[in-house]
Amino acid sequence: MAIDALSPVGGQEDVPSSFAWATAVPPPFCVVLYDVGYREIGRLEAIDGYLLPCPQAWRDQLASGGVFHWQVFGRGDPAPTRSATEAFQIR
Repeated sequence: MAIDALSPVGGQEDVPSSFAWATAVPPPFCVVLYDVGYREIGRLEAIDGYLLPCPQAWRDQLASGGVFHWQVFGRGDPAPTRSATEAFQIR
């Protein structure tokens, strides 16, 4: 089963208020935030839904602007699954 990372993607005028995805995979999920060089700068696990309000620690890191990437991981059945790595840019 696939996970589709929905938002944020592409150009953003401001720090995103949330991260959203769609899938038939049931919770829990893990969302990972990466910098432009794909270095992990944030990770939240045990998310019991399909929307993650942007944590303040992430908002602080994103406030400088630039290009970032994010990805969602799920347990899946019979094997773990993940979304494609999505990029967004804060201008």
